[in-house]
Amino acid sequence: MAAKKNILVIDNSTGWTGAFKSVVTVAEHLSGSYNFHFCIPKQSSNKQILSDKHIPFAELNFIEVSKRLTVLFYLPQLLLNSLRINAYCKRFGIEVVHVNDIYNLTGVVVKLLNRKIKLIHHIRLLESSYARSLYKVWIRIIARHAHHLVAVSQAARADAGRYTQKPVQVIHDCINGSPAVLRRGDSGHVVFLYLANYIPGKGHDVAIKSFSTVFRQNASIRMIMAGGDLGVPANKVYKKSLAELISKLGLSDVIELRGFEPDIQKVMSECDVFLNFSASESFSMTCLEAIMNGKPVIATASGGPAEIVKNDYCGIIIPVGDIHAASEAMLQLATDSYKRDYFGENAVRQAGEMFNLEIEASKLSRLYHA
Repeated sequence: MAAKKNILVIDNSTGWTGAFKSVVTVAEHLSGSYNFHFCIPKQSSNKQILSDKHIPFAELNFIEVSKRLTVLFYLPQLLLNSLRINAYCKRFGIEVVHVNDIYNLTGVVVKLLNRKIKLIHHIRLLESSYARSLYKVWIRIIARHAHHLVAVSQAARADAGRYTQKPVQVIHDCINGSPAVLRRGDSGHVVFLYLANYIPGKGHDVAIKSFSTVFRQNASIRMIMAGGDLGVPANKVYKKSLAELISKLGLSDVIELRGFEPDIQKVMSECDVFLNFSASESFSMTCLEAIMNGKPVIATASGGPAEIVKNDYCGIIIPVGDIHAASEAMLQLATDSYKRDYFGENAVRQAGEMFNLEIEASKLSRLYHA
C-alpha cells in the first residue's frame, strides 16, 4: 500500500469561521487517505480545536495587509513565515500546500523556494469584499504559481475568472451529517436567528432595522443574534454599536445579543427562520447549516447565499442592504406557518442534492493526487 501523502493547510483564521470549519471537516473526512497538518496564526483560538482532533499544527505570526503600521512589516514577515513553512515541509515530508484563501501568499513563496511542492489555493473572497483594492493583484499572483485554483461558489469563480485564464474548479463547502428538519417547540413566538461573527458588512444592522419595522406590525416575533468578534478591536466596537442600536430602538427585550455559539444544533433548534443580510459572501457556511437543519432562509443576493438558497423554494433572496425587502420577507414568514414548513422541507432536499460531503471531498482529493 502506498504511503499517505502529507498535506499542509495554511489558514489565517484567528477564530472559528466558516472557512476554517469547512477545511477541517474535509481534512477529517479524508484523514484515511492523507496526513493533514495545519499552519495557523499564533493568536488563533483554533489551536485547541486542532489539538482536540489530534491534528498536528504549526503557529506563525501572520500579518495581513491593512492601513495599520504593522503593514510595514508585511513583506519581511511573509518571507520569514515562508522560510519557516518551507522548513516544516521538509521536516514532515509535505507534498501539497493547500492555502485556504487568496490573501495569504506564503504558499506562493514556499512554491518559489521548493518547486517540488504542489500548491492549491482556495478562493473564498468576492471582488466586492473588503479586499477589492487588492483582489485583482492577489488573483493574478496565485494563479501564476498555483497548480490548482478552487472556488467555493460559482460567484467566486466568476469573479476570479475576470483576472486569470487558469481553470477554477468549484468545490462547495460541506457539513458532515445528513440533512434533517429540526423543528422548534411552539412557544407562541416566531424566532429569527442571525448567526454571524460580528464583522462590519455582515448585515447585523440591516437585520435589526428590519426587525424593528416588522415588530411594529407583529409583536410576537423575537430574534437571536450570535457570533464571535475574533478578538479584533474593530469587531468589538461594531458589536457594541449593535447593542446601542437595539437599545435605542427599544428592542432589548426581544433581541438577544449573544457571543459565539459552538453548538450549531442547539442554536438552530431555537429558531424558526434563519437570516443572512451580508453585503458580500463567496459562500455562507451558516446558510448551509440552516438548510441542513430544515430552516427557511432569508438572505441577500450577495454571492454564495443565492446559490445555497433557491429563491421561493427554500427561502427568499433579497437585494443587498434593502431594509424594505428584508422587512417584507420577514413579515411574510412570520405570519405564514405553511410557507415556513414548505421552505423548511425543501431546504433539506436542497442540502442533500447539492452539498454532499463525500462528493465534494472527492473532488479535492483528486486535485491532491493530480
